Formats: sequence, C-alpha cells, structure tokens
Amino acid sequence: MINAVIFDFDGVIADSLGVALQTVNQFLRYWRKKPLTKDFIRAHDLEVVFHNYGTNRIQELILFLQIRSSIRKNLARISIHEHIYPIMTSMARTNALSILTWNSPNNVLDFLRIHHLHNYFVAVHGNFLMFNKEKGINDLVNKENLRKECVVYIGDEPRDVRAAKKAGVKSIAVDWGYSDRQLLEKAFPDAIASNSEQLLDLIAKI
Repeated sequence: MINAVIFDFDGVIADSLGVALQTVNQFLRYWRKKPLTKDFIRAHDLEVVFHNYGTNRIQELILFLQIRSSIRKNLARISIHEHIYPIMTSMARTNALSILTWNSPNNVLDFLRIHHLHNYFVAVHGNFLMFNKEKGINDLVNKENLRKECVVYIGDEPRDVRAAKKAGVKSIAVDWGYSDRQLLEKAFPDAIASNSEQLLDLIAKI
C-alpha cells in the first residue's frame, strides 16, 4: 500500500514550461540552433532532443542553471497546475508528501509558500542533475526512511518514469506537464493520470 508520494516539481506542480522554453530558445539562438515550440517539446524526449542538437553536458549544465535562475525571477507569475491544488489535503491526510527536483530547494519552497502549499510537504530534495533522478530517488528514500514498495513517484516526463523504474519504485505519469500522453505511454509508467481525480484514484489503487 502506498503511503509516500514523491512529486517532481516543474511540470507536475508548477506550470513552468513557458519560462523554461523561453530560456532554452535564447540559448539555442545563441548556439545558432533552431528554436523549439511547446508542442515539439511535449512530443519529444528531452534527452533525445539535446542529443540530436549536439549539446554537450557542459552546455546542458549551463542551460539548466540559467533555467533555474529564470524560474527564480518569474516565481510570482508561474502558476500552479490546476490539477494539483484541489487534492493536496486529501493526499497529505494519508501519505507523506515530498518533492524531488533538479530545481533549487529555495525556488521550490518559495513557490510553495506563494501558493500556501508548504505545510503539505515533509521534504524537498533539489539540485539533482536533470538526467540522473534515479540517484535522487534513492537518496530521498534512504534519508526519509521510506520503504520502496510503499513509494510512488509522480512525474511528467519519460526520464521520470525511467528513474522510478531504475530506483525500484512505482511511477504515475501526469500528462499536463512537459510531456504529452503519447510520449509518456512509450515509457510504460505504472499508470497515467489526466486530472486530479484520476491521480487520487490511481495512488489509492496502485
């Protein structure tokens, strides 16, 4: 039975895709590469996109740090996804809620305070490399003394699903974030939710 829910932040809780995409495209133009559209991002695996664009890990690190900075500057205008807020009380009543993200803990905590959600979460673990969330999940599970068979990771991208599988925890993908449903299905999560009611139901049944 699930009693611990780990959330990704960007895309699942925070609707930050617009800010992130604007920053990505600024760098792509600087590197003389074709800018991306929101629809293209949601239909393609980011790891594959960056590989095909020929970016190296140093460039990706610079890019992700700049995205964090842009999100920081725009926290007040980044909205919370409508599917998350209504179910926080219900989830927190029966589960320990935490956040695992490549974003900075300060960004996450300030965002949660803006939207009056900070009291729902027992832990926020951030600053993990964007493409190495498996280690982040394992670190969080060990630090919070969780049992993997009782943990589910809520993500919005194929890499979230892959990380959960490698870490040995269940995964539920939500299709309102950085990836669309068709792309998420190819990663084979344990389940996919399209709204808050589905997410609550899946957590209870998974």
